[in-house]
Amino acid sequence: MQNLTKAACAAAMAFAGTAVLPGTAAAEGALITQLTYASQYRWDGVSNSNNQPAVQASVYWWRPDRNYAGLFLTSVDFRDPGHTSYEVDVYAGHHFDLKPARVTAEVMYTSYPDNKTWGPTYDFIQGKLQVERKVGDVQLKALTTYTPETSYRGGRSWMVRGEAVYPITPNFSLNASLGHRWTRRQDRTYWSAGGTATWKALAFDLRYVDTDLSPDQCGYVRQACRPAVVGAVTVTFPPFH
Repeated sequence: MQNLTKAACAAAMAFAGTAVLPGTAAAEGALITQLTYASQYRWDGVSNSNNQPAVQASVYWWRPDRNYAGLFLTSVDFRDPGHTSYEVDVYAGHHFDLKPARVTAEVMYTSYPDNKTWGPTYDFIQGKLQVERKVGDVQLKALTTYTPETSYRGGRSWMVRGEAVYPITPNFSLNASLGHRWTRRQDRTYWSAGGTATWKALAFDLRYVDTDLSPDQCGYVRQACRPAVVGAVTVTFPPFH
């Protein structure tokens, strides 16, 4: 869910940057909603939609006390026996301003309500910690996650990822990321590079994504690990106070 979560956070931070007056509706927070159509849904470099398009929705609650919560929904296609078709993420967190950096701590619960695959659940809980700061015009981010028990009793998992965003103009930025995930079953390194353009309430994202996994290491969907150019269009609706 990382890409859409970042988009929702960016929209919320843009709203938070405006003046907030005590006693106004904005001082109580704002609800931000987004809809996305993506050419596919990639999670830590691997396609969770069988390299097919995905429809996604996000609801993000921003508060001036730096607490936040959200809901993320996306279509998926694992080609599994249970024909799992969608994912639901519920998350909450808090921002800490430790200048010149911002630290964010978050807990997320991921579920697959229509999964009928025999055996252990696909659902899992994940903790996240992110540090971000600006160096000149470049926004740098470092993220780590910990999952005590991954899907289908896959054991614990750690992930670290670094990201850099460089604005070319106020409405266009370049971005690149590099991450590594450790699991009991199959470690992987993944990376991406691309750009994001905005126009009014629309955001257009295009990036190249790849991993070091071979097709034989991708389970039901062998092509899920192959490199791909992933595009997405997101519309952000006006905040609801």
